[in-house]
Amino acid sequence: KILVYGADHISIAMTYARIGTLYFKLKNYEKASELYNKSMDLRQQLGITGNAGNGTILVYLGHCNEKLGNTSKACECFSKSLDILERIHGENHPFIAEIYNAWGGAL
Repeated sequence: KILVYGADHISIAMTYARIGTLYFKLKNYEKASELYNKSMDLRQQLGITGNAGNGTILVYLGHCNEKLGNTSKACECFSKSLDILERIHGENHPFIAEIYNAWGGAL
């Protein structure tokens, strides 16, 4: 994809996140976290902030940090994701309840 779109394109950011999810499923939380952060950095560089994709990646980062024993970072990620996703979906959306549940599990 880099050859087609260049290194600074939303498709590349999405690909980083998807590969991060594969590493998460393989229980390689450090590599997953690295790729999620890379995706978030590129999204920020592209001016893509506050959308559902960013909120979802923050949830995944929260899970990675929880698995790595970084409770405070996990809570920070869950909090940021809630700020974004509640604005988009409203506080009664099922995904919001899942984030609260994950946040509680991290504590």
